[in-house]
Amino acid sequence: MKCVKNLLLFLLLLIVSFLYSEVIEENDYITEIKSFDKPHELISPWIIQSVADNVTMDDTIKNPSYVVTPFSPWQFSVPELANYYGKSLYTLTFKISNEDIINDNGLYIPVSYSGYELFLNKRLIHKTYNLSDLSQKVVIIPNGLLTLGVNEIGIVSSTASGWGGFGGGSQIKIGKYDNLLKNYIIDVIIKISISAICFFLSIYFIFFYMFRRGEKYNIFFSGFCLAVGMFIMGYYGFWYYFFDYPWAYWVLTFIGGINMYLMPILFISSFYGDRLTLFSKILAGFYCFLSMFVIVEYLITGQIFYFNKYLYLGFNFSYIILVVYLNIMSIKAVRKKQMYSKLMLISIILLSVTFVYSMLCFAVIIIKPPLIGEGFFLMAVVYSIVLARRYADTHVMLENSLTVNMELNRTLEVRVAERTKELNDQKQEMEDSIVYASRIQTTMLPFNNVLSKHFSDFFTYWRPKDIVGGDSYWFHETEDGFIYAVLDCTGHGVPGAVLSTTANNMLDTIVTYKNSDDPAKILQELNITFKRILSQENPFDIADDGLDIGLCCYSYSTNVMKYAGSKIRLHYVKPGDAELSEVRGNSQGIGYKRSKANYAYTNHTVPVTQDTMFFMTTDGYLDQHGGQRDFGFGWTRYKDVLFDNRKRSMEEQKNALTIAIKEFQGDNEQRDDITVVGFKIKVRPEAKK
Repeated sequence: MKCVKNLLLFLLLLIVSFLYSEVIEENDYITEIKSFDKPHELISPWIIQSVADNVTMDDTIKNPSYVVTPFSPWQFSVPELANYYGKSLYTLTFKISNEDIINDNGLYIPVSYSGYELFLNKRLIHKTYNLSDLSQKVVIIPNGLLTLGVNEIGIVSSTASGWGGFGGGSQIKIGKYDNLLKNYIIDVIIKISISAICFFLSIYFIFFYMFRRGEKYNIFFSGFCLAVGMFIMGYYGFWYYFFDYPWAYWVLTFIGGINMYLMPILFISSFYGDRLTLFSKILAGFYCFLSMFVIVEYLITGQIFYFNKYLYLGFNFSYIILVVYLNIMSIKAVRKKQMYSKLMLISIILLSVTFVYSMLCFAVIIIKPPLIGEGFFLMAVVYSIVLARRYADTHVMLENSLTVNMELNRTLEVRVAERTKELNDQKQEMEDSIVYASRIQTTMLPFNNVLSKHFSDFFTYWRPKDIVGGDSYWFHETEDGFIYAVLDCTGHGVPGAVLSTTANNMLDTIVTYKNSDDPAKILQELNITFKRILSQENPFDIADDGLDIGLCCYSYSTNVMKYAGSKIRLHYVKPGDAELSEVRGNSQGIGYKRSKANYAYTNHTVPVTQDTMFFMTTDGYLDQHGGQRDFGFGWTRYKDVLFDNRKRSMEEQKNALTIAIKEFQGDNEQRDDITVVGFKIKVRPEAKK
């Protein structure tokens, strides 16, 4: 919405500017302005400047009917012809008093604003035929054309709205041809070199901006250098060497000059990160509007600033305002002690010096070309030095920062290496401790020689997830038999091993001092003891640990095995059975917060024969993920392995269980501790009877 409002305001200003424009009529009226008989000193050398000795300028240009008003040393206007587009004749007489300088002379002709014919002593020596002829040049004066005494230069100049004459800050010069040509070539080389430097800086900082987009002042500086180069090329007529079109001089020169005034405002504000003030916004807006006005006016009329001269006067007056404003901004930056503000002030001082010099040239106090473009070029050079120093300082800061960072990295690497060694040593100590704990946990498991007293065949498959684990199997001999249990405590690793060791000790205590033949009572007492030791009745304790267990009690005298379980099942089968039998334990866990303290577990009586095989497993085997669908192994696969291998020995069944779980697991990580036990009971002869 804001952009639309600005566009409408711009169009309104454009329309108003054209409404107040003047109408230009065209005629071929030629005015002859002759010299008076009374000799006077020339008030403004707007036509000729002598570069040879013994050449004097005698007359003031006046006429009873017309007065030539010099605007500058290179522009003139006839007020009576202000609304016309036509031609005028201007003459100047000069006297040569030395015969030695009559021959081998030439004329230096500056850039012309329009076509012209140049006469010397009534003889045509140069005429413009096309736009390329308007550029500056040196022409030879034929020997014998100049004479001792009074000579006359006549110029028939096209005048647009009463404006005519020559540009480029120079005047017509007469002197030795070789000297004029040498000075002309040197001047061209200097001016084109300045323009080339500006264009190079513009392209360089455009590429620089592409890699450092956060620094917008690079693009403003690039635009400033481009504008200075465009203005200098046009101001001295060098565009005529490249383009044979009117826009090449008018549009490029004036657009360059306008943006040469605009870009320093944007550059300085962006460089210091300041927001544009209201005054700077008005000034920048005026220059943007003026750029568009110049383009539109030229597309309509083929001329520049001839429809509305008030804008041209405002443009010239803004030069004064701009220099004052840039000085104020630079002084403020110095007072704030902003970075590189002194160098920036130097650039503005150089611009101010060239500004004062140019004003003295405009006032004909100094008979030299003004230095408008050169002043801005010096400012661009200082700006480039500022940017170079900024980037150099940034580079030094980055190098220093890199050096500091490298030193910090080296220090950090040393510290990390030391700390890594400490951690590795600590890790090794912990691993050694855990390995030793594993030995302790392994020694707490039933020995095979003890199990072989009661089992005709058996296997134990114990595979902790870590070095130690929360799974274990427990065995206790009684006077008339044995008690065999499989335990799955909460967690794995060291915490699980601690709980497993605690549970084993609790079972030893319970069966030794309280009950040794009733598995349900043993589980009930284990539940009560576990909850008390772990403070599970404390509501503020967030830990909720416990265990699952399957427990078998066998009596030789009765040949009866009782089973009670907490979330662990007992499976049994004989070689000739058609299916695998299953006894499920209770769903109530042992020792958990949610476990009821006086919960009564259930006893199951299981028949026993010489060839009956019994199996118990923890959920680590069943919950192991794997297979194509990454599901758990499950009860079905587990029971199929047991049933399919029922006719094999216990060791072979263990191998079958091991192969099945490893093939199913594949590359997956082991999820939990795994414990599977299988056994056949040695039934005594008296029990068989």
